[in-house]
Amino acid sequence: MKKKKDSYASSTDRIYEHIEKDYNIKGTLKSVLNGNQMMPHDLIGTIFYQELFCGAKWFNCDLTDVSGNGTIFKQNDFNESKINNVSFQYCSFSDDIFNKCDFKGSNFANSDFVYCAIQNSVIYGCSFLGASFYSGLIRGMKIQSSNFELCHFHRTKFQNVDLRQITLSYCFFDEVKMDNVCLPFLQIPYTFNGLQYVFNTTDKITISSHSNEKSYLTVDEYKNMINDFIVFFEEQKQYFPLVNCYLVINREDVAIARNKTGILKSATKHDFRSLYFYCIQASKILKLSHKARISLYSEINKVFSDTYLTGAEHHQFCIYYPEIKKLLFDVPNNNPVLTLTIKTNIEPDDYERLSLLLEALETISSTNGIYLDSKHIEIRHNSPNVIDFFCSGQFDYLLSTLKNFYDVSIPVINDIADIITVGGMIVASTKFIKNKINFPKPKKTKNIRNINKENSNCDIYELREEINEQHSQNKQNFADLRNIKTNIEKDILSNLLSVRERLKKSGIQINGVEVQFLNSEGDLLDQLYHRNLM
Repeated sequence: MKKKKDSYASSTDRIYEHIEKDYNIKGTLKSVLNGNQMMPHDLIGTIFYQELFCGAKWFNCDLTDVSGNGTIFKQNDFNESKINNVSFQYCSFSDDIFNKCDFKGSNFANSDFVYCAIQNSVIYGCSFLGASFYSGLIRGMKIQSSNFELCHFHRTKFQNVDLRQITLSYCFFDEVKMDNVCLPFLQIPYTFNGLQYVFNTTDKITISSHSNEKSYLTVDEYKNMINDFIVFFEEQKQYFPLVNCYLVINREDVAIARNKTGILKSATKHDFRSLYFYCIQASKILKLSHKARISLYSEINKVFSDTYLTGAEHHQFCIYYPEIKKLLFDVPNNNPVLTLTIKTNIEPDDYERLSLLLEALETISSTNGIYLDSKHIEIRHNSPNVIDFFCSGQFDYLLSTLKNFYDVSIPVINDIADIITVGGMIVASTKFIKNKINFPKPKKTKNIRNINKENSNCDIYELREEINEQHSQNKQNFADLRNIKTNIEKDILSNLLSVRERLKKSGIQINGVEVQFLNSEGDLLDQLYHRNLM
């Protein structure tokens, strides 16, 4: 044992000789699990290796040029820190506070901010492409030259924010609240539910204008231009915003027709990205019946049945077409979708163990009174195999299916397997450990009236209290929902126990699982967030 330790120390010394701030600053910067740890001020150029930081204090820290894709942040406080030119793609932020921070030239693409507050900060030249903001707060911000395309804002509160100089195309706006917010004039019709929000809200908002007479429009002035928008978009053949314009004046029949036109023209041009957006619009905004979506799917297939795709077009096809199929074909009743992407040790020619795992998936999705609308399985013959399991149905049935999966597969899940839980987008990501870490629950702060107003942490306390209040409100909203837990229980049905034992003896190993919930109703994420899934 001593020789092994000496060998490791020698190898480590030789590796560290050639790096400076790589590998978490030569191993000195490790995951923070217990909270209240003050982080180093100088973190310039540090590389995080998918670490987990829970309850850490990032006060006056300089994270310039940090690379930390896939890092998990939970209940952290960032105060007066520089978060410039960082790469934080695919990160998970939950219950985190950002106060008086600088975000310049940074990349947060496909990251998720769940119950997070960002206040009195500067965002310039940043990319939040495909990021998600759930039940959070964005207040007192100066945001310029930044890309928020494809962002999902759900129950997000915007306060004292000017959004005129950012890209918001194809963003999702679900149950947002705004106070003293200015929105970009022409981008609003290019969003999901953005124009509907403007036409129905009583919030205090304005719309940008570059007219010589004024710098903004009132909501009423903007609404009065709807006929101009329709004429303009019809002439420009911009069918996506046109659909939204017809919807807000209750011309659903015309909206459906324009959506179909956009779908077929995008398919003919092999514009798969636009086609995907139109299909989201058809399924989630227009809420077309399953029969109507099947009809659209058939027409799209006819377009591609006799066509040639270039190499680049085929790449785009492989990215978007599976998602298009899910939207139009695989979800009969427009219910939420659960997908499990399971990384296994099963080799492509090992049909015996592959059939056993497929049998297990069939059992977990049809036991305990589970009634699913649809389900199907795709096998990627990598080496080893990756299994994609898709099912749609009522939310509680999906959670029961997920529960059964964990109950049955726990003996064959590798101790260090990556388990990623996704709600709409990523909600939480963690290493699956059988003796799991108990994260501290959000603590209620002391009465801020007893805190010295000169204290630089006062803003942090206030923000965390607001986030805790939002937690309480959302928990109350779902208090009547049945609580389903995914821990192993003694009363697992005998057939599940049988399948579990057969998996255990088979030698199958699961080295990673991605759990993804795609929802048609915005409340799905909060239902998922307030349940004990792990």
